Amino acid sequence: AMSIDNAGIVTKPLQPAFQVNAGSNSALPVLAQTKVNYNSEIFDQNSDFNTTTQTFTAPVTGKYQFNVQLLWVDWDSGASYYYLQIVTSNRTYYELYSGTERSSDVTYCYGHIHVLADMDAGDTAYVRIYQSQGTSQTTYDGQSIFTGHLVC
Repeated sequence: AMSIDNAGIVTKPLQPAFQVNAGSNSALPVLAQTKVNYNSEIFDQNSDFNTTTQTFTAPVTGKYQFNVQLLWVDWDSGASYYYLQIVTSNRTYYELYSGTERSSDVTYCYGHIHVLADMDAGDTAYVRIYQSQGTSQTTYDGQSIFTGHLVC
């Protein structure tokens, strides 16, 4: 399943790698964990991402690089904070954003997470967001992406 060409370029067609985009979402509930609806595959090499459950399942034990770029729409400056999380079977990685870091409600803003995660075969990873306080007005855009691949 691995090939090396005359120039020494190695390709691994079954190496786990995926990129998915988020579908549309209604306003986020306040004080509730919300799994991001990543239901549109750009690619899913090895078919390890499930768009029905929005979850990646590691096929082998190793270190996986995960990246999230979430485009928030109608950011609520009245929220105490927002959590953007990559939840894996072993731990949760997160970025914390204060709702008041913007002086007023903002139409668009981005959140990001980049992490190298240790995963065993069968472990899972997905993206979740949480809004503390404020108004249920914030959504996320279909330009929001989640990527991952086996590093080693």
